[in-house]
Amino acid sequence: MIRAAAACCLLGLAFTALADDEAARLRDLQREIGAGERRVEEAEAQRQSLERELQKAETEVAALRQRGERLGAQIDASERQLRALAARRAELKATRQRQLQELADDIAVAYRLGRSEPFKILLNLENPQTARRMMRYYGYLTEARARQLAEYRQAGVELAELTEAADIENTRLQANRKDLARDRQRQAAALEKRRELLAALSDRLADERLRVRKLRTEARRLERVLEDLANRSAVSGAGPFAGQAGQLPWPVAGNLLHRYGDSRASSLRWSGWMIAAPEGDPVRAVHAGTVVFADYLRGHGQLIIVDHGDGYLTLYAHNQILLKATGNRVDGGEIIARVGSSGGLNQSALYFEVRRGGKTLDPGRWLRKSS
Repeated sequence: MIRAAAACCLLGLAFTALADDEAARLRDLQREIGAGERRVEEAEAQRQSLERELQKAETEVAALRQRGERLGAQIDASERQLRALAARRAELKATRQRQLQELADDIAVAYRLGRSEPFKILLNLENPQTARRMMRYYGYLTEARARQLAEYRQAGVELAELTEAADIENTRLQANRKDLARDRQRQAAALEKRRELLAALSDRLADERLRVRKLRTEARRLERVLEDLANRSAVSGAGPFAGQAGQLPWPVAGNLLHRYGDSRASSLRWSGWMIAAPEGDPVRAVHAGTVVFADYLRGHGQLIIVDHGDGYLTLYAHNQILLKATGNRVDGGEIIARVGSSGGLNQSALYFEVRRGGKTLDPGRWLRKSS
């Protein structure tokens, strides 16, 4: 009996110790889970902060590129104006040289005749009618000399004004060139900052769980935008866009990186096409329509959406710069943006989608077989 009691006591103590060990292990696991969740939350918060910085940097780069295009156009206009001014100045100089020679010839003739030129004409003529006629001719000659002199002076005034205008235009040209060079330096700095942000963001998104969560959040955000847009475009019978299956041009010439339905991450799949193309290449509307969205959208960068009617929408994402604004009417083949890598891409490419009534459609059914 004593041995049995001792055995039961020892067994109870063993179970108690085992339960205490399991409870301690459970507490340790709970602490580790809590710490892991906090790390995930911290990483997510850092990712969101980095994405805000990325959006700011890419928006600044887009604005600088737009300003660069405007300055480039102004520089071209100034150079054309300077060429026109130079041509006019050369023409005026030639005119003044001719006028000067004519005046010199007249002065030489007048000098040879002396101050009594009209009296000499009268004295050398016996017929009064001839004398009157000659005096009248002499008056015409005097008036012509006065006009020549006035024209010479006017040409001098115009030449001085053109010279001043050319100086002003040249000053403006040099200032625009300096502004453009300064903007390009700022753009290079902004791009460097963007690359640093991308590198930091890539490190934060190494965890598959965070990456999938980000993709799903982006998809929900885009779905909300598209749902709102779909509500504005009533779904009706087949329209002009519906009859274009297999005939639409590619939005950009390039190489297809991902097709509709390809695996993207975990259980997610691509809802459109990702087309690799050189930075700055033109992005064209595949069909006529109205721009209903043109802004930065997290995860998609500089995004433009065109409504083609009958509920059909096309999306063009990750652009470098948007050349159309919300409400603009565009034609098929019209340039609406330029290829970029905004929104976190590590290479320049265009993401293209076709949608109707909030549902994605395979672009392969709509676009021609090759770009």
